Amino acid sequence: MLHEDKDRSNCIHLATTEREFTQRSKYDIVYNPYYSEGSLHYLNVEESLLVTYRALHIIHPPQLYEGYKKSHRLTEIKISPITGEFVHSEEHNSLINYQAEQQHHEQNYRSQWPNKSHYISDHVSEISRNQIEQPKPTVAWEPKIQSLQTKQQQEEGTCLICGKKTRDWWYYNNADKTCKCRECLKKGLH
Repeated sequence: MLHEDKDRSNCIHLATTEREFTQRSKYDIVYNPYYSEGSLHYLNVEESLLVTYRALHIIHPPQLYEGYKKSHRLTEIKISPITGEFVHSEEHNSLINYQAEQQHHEQNYRSQWPNKSHYISDHVSEISRNQIEQPKPTVAWEPKIQSLQTKQQQEEGTCLICGKKTRDWWYYNNADKTCKCRECLKKGLH
């Protein structure tokens, strides 16, 4: 489905479905800290490549978007343990460096203007920091799905996380008989 623009580098034409699949990512901020509508991944099975466009933004409505193209072999792709998002090999380090740089700039600003906490740049850096940092929940999350725990709960599924077959799950996909078991949830793996 990838339709790159022939005349403009890093530009793609997005169909309605592709625009719906665009998701915001914490990695977008590395490429464009001010504005992004999200990221979009494309899988090239024949060449075993993952092509990702980060920090997509519209430049000609409704279909022409510009972003930052990343392309790596599937063996080089990492998967975020928190979100399940595909991450290109250098992106995680780039995000950490960006966060450290932002923190350094913020500390310099605060040391120069210790009593000026009401300036708008403070609020912008605080918003950016909240968008970047996604702390793990301190309390184990237990989904409340009591109405679905009927006949389907008796179905056995294979846990997507640990690979065990179980009937004690909190998430179940009837199409492929996969689940996420409560044991993994208690360990914080969800």
